[in-house]
Amino acid sequence: MSYQKFGGRDFSSSILYQGKCSISGNWARGLHLLINILGTIMLAASNYCMQCLCSPSRQDIEGAHAQRKWLNIGVSSIKNFRFVDRRRVVLWIVLLLSSLPIHLLYNSTVFSALGTREYGVLLASANFDFNNPPNHDHAGCFEQNISMNMSTFYSEVPNFERLDTQKCIDTYASDYIVDRGTLILVTNDMTADNNSLRWVSMGNSPQRYSSYSFLWMCQNAAIENTAATCALDSVRADSLSALSVDYCLSQKVEEECHLLFSLPICIVIILCNAIKIVCMFMTARDTRKEVFLTVGDAVSSFLSRPDTTTEGNCLLPKELVSMGRDSWTRSSKPAKLQPDKKRWKDAVGSLYFAVIILFVMTLRAKGQSIKPAELWKLGFGSIASSSIIKFCDNPSNCSGTISIALLANIPQIILSSAYFLYNNMLTAMLLAAEYNDYAIERKPLRVSWAKGLQRSTYYLSLPYRYSIPLMICNTILHWLVSQSFFFVEVVLYDMAGRLTTERLIACGYSPIALMVAILLGFVMVCTILGMGLKHFRTNMPLAVSCSAAISAACHP
Repeated sequence: MSYQKFGGRDFSSSILYQGKCSISGNWARGLHLLINILGTIMLAASNYCMQCLCSPSRQDIEGAHAQRKWLNIGVSSIKNFRFVDRRRVVLWIVLLLSSLPIHLLYNSTVFSALGTREYGVLLASANFDFNNPPNHDHAGCFEQNISMNMSTFYSEVPNFERLDTQKCIDTYASDYIVDRGTLILVTNDMTADNNSLRWVSMGNSPQRYSSYSFLWMCQNAAIENTAATCALDSVRADSLSALSVDYCLSQKVEEECHLLFSLPICIVIILCNAIKIVCMFMTARDTRKEVFLTVGDAVSSFLSRPDTTTEGNCLLPKELVSMGRDSWTRSSKPAKLQPDKKRWKDAVGSLYFAVIILFVMTLRAKGQSIKPAELWKLGFGSIASSSIIKFCDNPSNCSGTISIALLANIPQIILSSAYFLYNNMLTAMLLAAEYNDYAIERKPLRVSWAKGLQRSTYYLSLPYRYSIPLMICNTILHWLVSQSFFFVEVVLYDMAGRLTTERLIACGYSPIALMVAILLGFVMVCTILGMGLKHFRTNMPLAVSCSAAISAACHP
């Protein structure tokens, strides 16, 4: 692999493709989709390993129960850290911390840059004959003002595109012009002869790169050359705003957008993934005996060797265990089974639902009261001048690539946290439903290492019919958010088509992509809220993942 500085750029990124903006944009969107697929797979693998590291053994459970404490089984829980060995806690923390750079930087490994071009603006009378131009006293001014010599300029004019006044304004009233060059304004208002060809201004000039690049449309300054020794026509005219432009002649130029690859970011991602792989390998080398990865593992163990600390409390629910040590005391009176059935949401708790709704609310866009059709014109994950958030007025003083990339990917961290929360909620509800079904249906236990009629499992507590759609939705949501908020780089070409050192690094946003992301997130939240309203099939005491409640129910 080779990596080198190219086209005046620093070593933070390298150009993979240079050309049409549509092609570079499509490649960026496609690669971001691939990146988010790989990121989701790594996220799911990390979540699996973190849950395994949190899973207690029979020895851990007995130690906790002896102190009248309970542990979680079948779900990720930092509550278990107090009773698990330090090695597993360290591995869990490393897996978590190594995820942060991935979510903050992965989508900025590959990104597109908008190439905008400097252009000159001329003013000509309607009767100016470009096929038979006059001789100019200062022909060198063409090179200085439009980067073409006089003969080349006049030979190119027949290829210029004629635009009516409104289309001319719509085309050039943009901060970033990608496919247009020299502009000639044609007017009948000039009381001049056929020799009237005048210099107006420059657009996308490096001197005006940090502000509006089309201020020449609104300026009231006189149209004249500032240097008396160099002028296309040193003739003083009225201000541009007082003239009536009949039409424009616009030069079409090749687009110069970039598809960029950041090696420093890629190295960080590779190192983080390597650390994760090492942690996963060490997680697999677990020498503990009787590890409770699933509720079935716990039930099988407690049926074989009942736990004496919960003897006589067979109807002990998680809700009562959570009240403290006194709830473990065996009552002298028989316990009564409450007749009301619980809902799936009771396996999670209202706090989880409140937090996940709060997560979705943080993804709301800054309000723009414009029509959806206008939002679509801004593009789906495309760079548009009206949807770029600048953080400084002077591009040379702007923050670097890494800092802006971190800022642009903060929503990815929020979304990944929401995934862990969503996954944990869904796991808890399905785990509780599976446990509840044992009250009315005889079926083999689902355990990690099957014996006899027991069922082995390739997942922990989230069946494939739930986990696969969740991973697909999470991948799409991450991709949509990557198209909603993204790293933006705008590079400037001079009128001759040479890449300058001027560039703008900022954050871009796509309102239409953000709307779709919010819609998908809303559907996912409504889905889990709807599942939470579902009733359990029996009124069996709710144990969920509580080791004490599961142990209590397993006494003969």
